[in-house]
Amino acid sequence: MTVAATLQVRVLAAGFLDRLRHVLRAPSVLLDGDAHDTRTGRVLRLAVAPGSHELTVRDGARTASTVVEVGPGGTVTVEALVSGGDLTLAVGP
Repeated sequence: MTVAATLQVRVLAAGFLDRLRHVLRAPSVLLDGDAHDTRTGRVLRLAVAPGSHELTVRDGARTASTVVEVGPGGTVTVEALVSGGDLTLAVGP
């Protein structure tokens, strides 16, 4: 029996202009190539199989990717921060 795991993704915009851009066009989250809808500041919770998963966050022309490892029954949180011209990902437990 495989115990599902959880991946949580939250996209944050640091400045006023970044938040305004997200109102006009929401960022996109791709998990293993599948697109998922999200909104700035909200937590996107995805049930995943334990193991490695490729996560990509896109914000207009900016893209950041990482590989996350999720253990059985575990939860991994990823925060994507849009600030000026940068998009960075921080992976935590």
